[in-house]
Amino acid sequence: MVHGSDYFAAELSALPPGVEFDGSLGEVIKFDPERKRLIVDGKKHLTPAEKQRLLEMVPVKKGSNGKLTGGTPLDREYYDAVEKVYARSARLSYVEKMQASLRGNPELAGQIDVEQEGTIDGKRVGKIEQYKIALDRYEQRLANADQDYKVDHLDKIWAEIQQMKASLVNPIRAMEDEMESEATQLLTPEQLAAGPVPPEDTQIHRVNLLTIYSLTLLGVLLLIGFGTRIAAVASAGMLLSFYLVMPPWPGVPAVPGPEHSFIINKNLIEVIALLAIAALPTGTWFGIDGLVYRFFQSRKNKANKTN
Repeated sequence: MVHGSDYFAAELSALPPGVEFDGSLGEVIKFDPERKRLIVDGKKHLTPAEKQRLLEMVPVKKGSNGKLTGGTPLDREYYDAVEKVYARSARLSYVEKMQASLRGNPELAGQIDVEQEGTIDGKRVGKIEQYKIALDRYEQRLANADQDYKVDHLDKIWAEIQQMKASLVNPIRAMEDEMESEATQLLTPEQLAAGPVPPEDTQIHRVNLLTIYSLTLLGVLLLIGFGTRIAAVASAGMLLSFYLVMPPWPGVPAVPGPEHSFIINKNLIEVIALLAIAALPTGTWFGIDGLVYRFFQSRKNKANKTN
């Protein structure tokens, strides 16, 4: 399905007398007498012209009602086998569809006029090359952007580049959705009931899960105000690690994307805010910590009054 079949076949008991596959036809189609099949190379496919040449080898005609007339029963069987194998070979794999969508479209891949090659009109730049040129220009300008207005202008250019990317990628994603839909239809009820294939248990996968669970747990603790100081310090430590992975420091490669910061970015600001929460007695004001604090404070006050 993804890369296509190695061959396409149709059942045929024998070749009719006088039918031979010579020249270029012999490179595309052959008959296997042992398996009794007419076989087409899966990487070459039959063209309409080749199909017509094959059909003209037997004196058979197809009426408007689809009925075959003329020739012997073997001729008609051969005619039917050619049509079947042609229909099967006409189905492109998804890799071939993607290649045809990108390379076969002059608007995407561009076009070269051989007669005017070497002149300004000799080459028509396609959308793929336009996207690459725009991306290269963006990266060059980003490296030289030293003022705020230049960065703001680059943000607009980045949005336009993303639109160009979407126009190129969306047709491929549509093919991907189609492939997934067809692949799902091949599954048995037992396979469907088993659910999706679990991800590979790699170190990166485990780290990703640990990060997700840690952020979720710490976020919930901060929201409900339970263990506020511990959760705030732990959250600050995690965000500081995110900051140190690709810090916005001079000489360090910039983080991909439209965000442009110098030394201080949103992660560092959040680290400072979380440390402030840990340093201040915010846990005694709201949340579960506040309820616990007031409970013990009221008991302490009662004990002091009793004494």
